[in-house]
Amino acid sequence: MGQTMLKCLFILHDFGGGAEFVACKLISELDREKYRIRVACTRRIPEIEKYLPSDIALFMPPKTGKLAELAVLPRLRKLAKTSDVVIGCVELQSIFWAALLAPNKSIGWLHKDLRQFLTIKNKCFQQVYRRVFAWCARRLAALACVSQGIQESLASLIPEAVNISTVLYNPFDAAQVRQGAKAPLPEILKACFEKPVVLGVGRLVRQKSFETLIEAHSILKKRGIDHNLCILGEGPLRDELTEQAAASGVADSVFMPGFMLPYPAMSRAVCLALSSIFEGWGIVIMESYALGLPVVSTDCPSGPRELSDNGKCSLLTPVGEPPALADALERMFSPVIRQHYSELGGKRIADFNLEQAIEAWAKLIDAVSAKSAKCR
Repeated sequence: MGQTMLKCLFILHDFGGGAEFVACKLISELDREKYRIRVACTRRIPEIEKYLPSDIALFMPPKTGKLAELAVLPRLRKLAKTSDVVIGCVELQSIFWAALLAPNKSIGWLHKDLRQFLTIKNKCFQQVYRRVFAWCARRLAALACVSQGIQESLASLIPEAVNISTVLYNPFDAAQVRQGAKAPLPEILKACFEKPVVLGVGRLVRQKSFETLIEAHSILKKRGIDHNLCILGEGPLRDELTEQAAASGVADSVFMPGFMLPYPAMSRAVCLALSSIFEGWGIVIMESYALGLPVVSTDCPSGPRELSDNGKCSLLTPVGEPPALADALERMFSPVIRQHYSELGGKRIADFNLEQAIEAWAKLIDAVSAKSAKCR
């Protein structure tokens, strides 16, 4: 008799950041002869269809709005009940539904440095978030942390969750990134790349601290370094960042074309600049390494230091200090220094093997399924 297929349900709440693309990569790479995979979105996010294989069953509300989201919950409950393992991806909302609907057979996939994430929230939000997450942890079978820094942060906030936590580096396909970089530069970016470009990638949210990067860019311009700043991403701070660029006198050299596949721009930029207050893993750093793009990053908790092998493969600067960031970026305009970090990043990428990451996830899913079966 053939091996019984394990039914796996992945729950997603949002889409558009690097973490969601990583989730789609894992879903795509898991062995379809061993796992019957279904994906459920708690909100209507049809753009996800472009990043999932056609043989993956996808469920989501038929339209946007709270009523439509509530109406789909009975279907979500049935999907969870008929699954062997349920994975709540990325956001607390997804982890919550996995824990609620599939106790003891669910996995929470944690991409956030919770300690740092909560520092930018008010006290009421902090208290509610910690209590909800602790409640989820008591019902989850496992918590997959995408870096050691995230696991340590989790331990400091919710000590009881450590016993079910494990570090699983994100599945990363360097070959796919390099293939994507072969695409032509989008027409909207051609004017930007008429000069050397410092590239930022990420959502326009407080966490990414693009205001620090814009200020560092302004400092470089005042030093006479002729270049443009390109920030690829979308988010609620667009108007605020646009106003800052205008007030700093650099509006004509700051380009924010919105969200798009970053690889063609990465393959043509001088360097990647990551100005975040905190990160989970920092997939954009790995993407840069894969393309030989040198990286300047804030030394924020979790992610960049770990990925850069304690700062050997990237230039790290203090969080929230534009002059220090400007100094590091200025160094990257030296061809010799740029080549040095390009080579180190290229070597570092070999430590993050796609096949090993998929295998580690398969082992975790199998272990949770086996443990759940014993309890039934």
